[in-house]
Amino acid sequence: MRSSLRLIRASLLAAFVALAISGTAAADLWVGGAEADGEGGAYIGLMGDDLGLIIGAVFNSDYSDSDVRDYPVPHYDYTNLGKKRIGSLVSLDLAYRLIPSRYGSLWIAGGVTFYEESEIARSNITGWLYKQNEDNVIRPDAGIYYELPISESVGLVAGAHTELGGNLGLSFRY
Repeated sequence: MRSSLRLIRASLLAAFVALAISGTAAADLWVGGAEADGEGGAYIGLMGDDLGLIIGAVFNSDYSDSDVRDYPVPHYDYTNLGKKRIGSLVSLDLAYRLIPSRYGSLWIAGGVTFYEESEIARSNITGWLYKQNEDNVIRPDAGIYYELPISESVGLVAGAHTELGGNLGLSFRY
């Protein structure tokens, strides 16, 4: 299951990159931080004249892969901890410049978010954590961004995203 999810992610990323950079004469690089539900995140964007690609992540997992054994508890003396997120949330978005202006541009974005969610159990004998099942979640997301030029080569980007939350960053024209 994991290898097929990686293949889907790589295919979507390649498609978004091809769409984002096709036919662009100049490009902006966006780099910024995000905050969702009190958790930190980051994003990077490659923006063409009217299309762009934004890749973001929120580091809000309940457990990392190394904290949890990748198989069910091998006995019946355990406590079910419920569904928990394993690892970070990753977002891939295609962005479109809706309102271009020399005084700032309004961008809208849409794409997909990936994360792993598992039913977690703690062994009452060893205290170790186990995945009782695993669910790779893929769901749609959306965002809106405002890019304000500060100089010919640097700008300020502020936005809101359904998964990344509020965000603030810089844009660099090259």
